[in-house]
Amino acid sequence: MPISSLQLRNTLQKPYDRILFSKEVLSPVFNNGFSLSSSLIKANIIPTQSEAHVISDVYIYGQISLEDGTEITCYEVNLQPNVRIEYSKVAIQHYVRKLLTAGQAALINFVSPSYKNLWRLTLVA
Repeated sequence: MPISSLQLRNTLQKPYDRILFSKEVLSPVFNNGFSLSSSLIKANIIPTQSEAHVISDVYIYGQISLEDGTEITCYEVNLQPNVRIEYSKVAIQHYVRKLLTAGQAALINFVSPSYKNLWRLTLVA
């Protein structure tokens, strides 16, 4: 069943919960094209020392397959305590660029342990 814009808005305004987000947003939007991993998979690119000041951990939590064959990897980027994404964009963008090669796409959820109600979702292609 498709998700309404009101349902989408309500879900995106809730505190971040990867499972809830996957079930209430990604599954209805992408139907059978979205698959949630049974467990988090640690990303294979380790943040540099300067990136690690803002990024705690990075995990893959799912995959989206579009009708045109495009594969989108779903990442969860956990920020260090008290880091706000809007003040740390340069280090975060630098790290995210390393996750992708030409032609790849990613859906990335940025989450802070200190600010549960403030999280960001971005599509990078």
